[in-house]
Amino acid sequence: MDVAALHQGYSSSIYSPHYQLEALKQQNSKFQEELSLSKERSSLENQRIGVLCKEM
Repeated sequence: MDVAALHQGYSSSIYSPHYQLEALKQQNSKFQEELSLSKERSSLENQRIGVLCKEM
């Protein structure tokens, strides 16, 4: 095996987990943003329900 092939194999084994980690970080950020928006909507719905209950 020549040095270039060895280096290529070594690089892919090192960087592949790095790219997987970055992809997971991006996915996590997206889910965190969706969760935050969902919590905000839930809070607004709870406030709206509270107002409707007071009106009854």
